[in-house]
Amino acid sequence: MQFKLATLATLLAVASAAPAKRQDNACASNAVATLNTLTQEVQTVQNTASGITLVNVFTSVPTVIRALADNINTLQSGAGLPCEAELSAEEQQRICDAASAFVTADTALIRTLTSQNSVGVVSNTPFAAPLGAVGRELERATDTFVLPIIDATPTCGASVNQLVQTLDTELAQLVDTYQS
Repeated sequence: MQFKLATLATLLAVASAAPAKRQDNACASNAVATLNTLTQEVQTVQNTASGITLVNVFTSVPTVIRALADNINTLQSGAGLPCEAELSAEEQQRICDAASAFVTADTALIRTLTSQNSVGVVSNTPFAAPLGAVGRELERATDTFVLPIIDATPTCGASVNQLVQTLDTELAQLVDTYQS
């Protein structure tokens, strides 16, 4: 009888732990999927931003501003984050890789928007101030979204944090450029 009780207790312990692991994997998968979607959206906006000229400024810049506003809404919704339970080292690395790709894409976009070509074209249009305002909101939203990722991924979060600091510097430059 003791053997059956010990076996039953072991089975219950294993069975109760299994759903938690699936939930962790689902959480990590959701986080990676959200970050990958955000990265793709930013890369699409990057293509539009890199093509801003005097000829298309009145169509391209509003498209960029709308896309950045959509990006901010996604960041603020925080879909899939933070994960409640501790993540495995592999899950942490997957999330860090996706977060790094997102922050790197964001930084490239902001650098495009603060390049001499973009500033020369956009600064004398009615879109300069809205672009600066969107940049300020993007900084807040990105920090709010990414900081829990850094906290949830102690094995690799420091590298993401360095990228976020670079992005914050670039966003501050964008705000200064278009709000002055």
